[in-house]
Amino acid sequence: MKHICICFILLLTVASVSARSIDLNSQASQDINRTYEVTIPNEWKLYISVGKLTIVGSPFYGVTRTHRSITPMVRINWSVKNLTTEPLELRVNYGSAMTTMRWKTGFGVLYKLGPNEQRMIDNIYPVSSVIKPVRFRIRMQNLQTANGVEFDTRYDSVWTDVLPVSFPTNNSLIIRKQDNPNFVYENHKLRYSKDRGNVFVVKVTNITGQKRPVVLYVGVGDPNRFDVGLTDSMGHDVGPVAESLTYASANKTTEIELAYCIPQGALKPLLAFTLFEPSEKWLAANEDDEIRRTIEPICWGWCDLGAASEKGLLKLPVQIPVEERANLIAQTKTKHFLLRYRPGSYAEQNIERIAKEREEAYMKLSSVLQMELPVTVTIDLYPDMEAKGLGSGTTWTPANTRSNKHICEVYNKRYQCDPYHELAHIFSYHFPGYDSSHGGIVEAFAAYFEPYNMPVGTTKQRLKSELNQGKLNSLDTVLLSDTSSHELVILIDFLLKKDVEKFMEFFVRVTRAEQREDFEQASRQIYGIDLKGLEKQWHEFINRDNKI
Repeated sequence: MKHICICFILLLTVASVSARSIDLNSQASQDINRTYEVTIPNEWKLYISVGKLTIVGSPFYGVTRTHRSITPMVRINWSVKNLTTEPLELRVNYGSAMTTMRWKTGFGVLYKLGPNEQRMIDNIYPVSSVIKPVRFRIRMQNLQTANGVEFDTRYDSVWTDVLPVSFPTNNSLIIRKQDNPNFVYENHKLRYSKDRGNVFVVKVTNITGQKRPVVLYVGVGDPNRFDVGLTDSMGHDVGPVAESLTYASANKTTEIELAYCIPQGALKPLLAFTLFEPSEKWLAANEDDEIRRTIEPICWGWCDLGAASEKGLLKLPVQIPVEERANLIAQTKTKHFLLRYRPGSYAEQNIERIAKEREEAYMKLSSVLQMELPVTVTIDLYPDMEAKGLGSGTTWTPANTRSNKHICEVYNKRYQCDPYHELAHIFSYHFPGYDSSHGGIVEAFAAYFEPYNMPVGTTKQRLKSELNQGKLNSLDTVLLSDTSSHELVILIDFLLKKDVEKFMEFFVRVTRAEQREDFEQASRQIYGIDLKGLEKQWHEFINRDNKI
């Protein structure tokens, strides 16, 4: 999984939250750097060399743009050199494992090295999602040369010592300034007003003769809590993340203001911020490591919002007990749904739009599948993940089907779930003979109806390219998959347009299947051809217009 972290925060502590300019560089020695040997597979040594890995300081809280969350991070330094006169591509997996539970993180990064290029890797990576000791890992995954030589080894190169994640004490402000050739951090402060709410303010001086971009991230969460109340579908601690791109005038001081929100249920909220200078490459959102070479940090830090609220610098939200938040006592009935929610909630404020979207989704599914549901579908709209977990017993994701007539969702400013996905599951539960939810085809069927997730037209074009290159998986391999895939989505499109009634029967048979022979039998009995014949028709469908 590609994961692009563009946050820079390190730890230092002072006695109070203040709006004055603070220079804490003299306390940098409090952080301990650790150095490790980085090993590579022997067959790689003709192509690359690597330096030692340095863990810079302690793990610290950062703001990740990709996951819209605050999470413990680690800063690393190490060097890589291309020993050849040709370009190289090096894929590395960065990960971590907690010491107190079986929880791991990991994601791959692709480095593109030019001929004889030596690259200093200086980056920030997430290491955990809660305040627990962790070990950091680097794994060499793949090396590919310009002339087609490829090594895929998944070789563990480093496992670090245990890295305890530091946590701020009450009345603490933690900040670190970075030497930047173009900007000087001046100060920052927290401010509250009735018209704008909670606002974070930072001053920065552009010391160049040119107008330059500067980006501010502000994130809020409660790192003390690792539960469904403040975690997203990936298990990361979450809080609203705000961002601002400002163009600072030449040789002038610019004040950047950014309003932020504090999530319901954050009993000890922490604010983390990052101020950095992007380049035009970053603004163009280039992929892979190009983004990593173009970020210049200016300053980063965090503060204890509970302590700051006592000084009147912000206003904390009223904390409503989870038992009350989980009690859905208001309801709206439509032709096909019973919508339940809390009075005064974000769902109630948008209930007319929600009802309209759900009825439109029902009509689309009913039209494509040529069927009506024999039941009224209840949709429970909870204000947050914690309330949903308590009220429905369904956790992990913001939306779940609880039965063949009951959907449970989180509906707030952060989550407005797709109206098609869970409803598609409900329809499939009423296919004749349905009694199993096994196989990737179940999720692929729901994904097929999501209008913004996996558009059929562009997905089909991608498969057409893979088919013509001989890279498309065989039909039996596609059907055996336990996860949703592009191939399964387009297979569903093909089978629905071929014959809806036969599709339903085939879908049910696939969810029951244990081995390839079951697919062969289902194809012969339902479509009157063997699996290879069905595969040939599927390939012909991919290579032409959507008409059968």
